[in-house]
Amino acid sequence: MANSHTHDKSDAMKVTEQYLKDFARTKIKAFLDDLAADPAFQALLEFDRGTGGGQRPGDYSKLMTGGGKLVSGPALQAQFKAFATSLLHQLQAVQDTMTKTSTDLEMVDAVLVKAGDQNDITATEMMQDLHDVLQGLGTSGPSNPPA
Repeated sequence: MANSHTHDKSDAMKVTEQYLKDFARTKIKAFLDDLAADPAFQALLEFDRGTGGGQRPGDYSKLMTGGGKLVSGPALQAQFKAFATSLLHQLQAVQDTMTKTSTDLEMVDAVLVKAGDQNDITATEMMQDLHDVLQGLGTSGPSNPPA
């Protein structure tokens, strides 16, 4: 990420190793831990599995549709279970992406440490690096990365 030409320091962005370590190891981990411990996420897991009641009174693993009196009840339960499963898969994809992002930030940290004091980069270089990371995550990133 060393710049081969001189640039105005006003367009430079300082990224410290400590910031990347903190973000990768602490903030992303805290996000993932909070998601896993969230009662709504736990309820979603119960609905996906369709097993037993929850841990507390009032927790259920499927919709209660009138004790069999509602003719469309079983279909509604099946559709809600499919919805819960789909949503759970999306949240698991978020977890996987955040874990990969953490790993990528650790690798960026290693590059910055190796570069020593050459961790001042231009905004253009940072945008290109972010674009490369986002492409690695399967997203398009900025439509026109800076040249």
